[in-house]
Amino acid sequence: MWHDTLLHSPREHARFALLKGGERPLDTLAPAGELTGKLKAEIEIVYVMEQVKQGRPFVDHLRVTNRGSVIWRARGRRFGGQVTCGVKVCDASGNVLREDLGRTPLASDASPNGVIDLEISIPSVLQRGKYELRYDMIVEGVTWFELGLIRFSGRFSYAV
Repeated sequence: MWHDTLLHSPREHARFALLKGGERPLDTLAPAGELTGKLKAEIEIVYVMEQVKQGRPFVDHLRVTNRGSVIWRARGRRFGGQVTCGVKVCDASGNVLREDLGRTPLASDASPNGVIDLEISIPSVLQRGKYELRYDMIVEGVTWFELGLIRFSGRFSYAV
């Protein structure tokens, strides 16, 4: 094939890539269908403030372990693939009020069984009341882990 390319198109540049070794390990940049059932996280709440003052931001500390078989990428492509930690703010009945707060990127990739410590900053936007915060991991542009892909999500009740 190389000989034919040179013979028929001497001014063109042929481009090709060689792959040496085994298959590339599966990571969160893979298509969504390949991730199903392979994303798992264990979220340990290390430190939280049980009460916060209205109008004040606060920070919670989590330790997250990759319990799945996929490498979590800290950086994604143009339309996602990076893993972040997010929080769903729920009312006392468990209804989700917001899921756009506290998105925290990973500092580095996390291999299976890798452990990451995170500081989740929650801005001062919550009105006075009681809330349940559900921490979970997200493959941006693809899914929250809890949507059929995770068995545990960190939860803690707050009074503002």
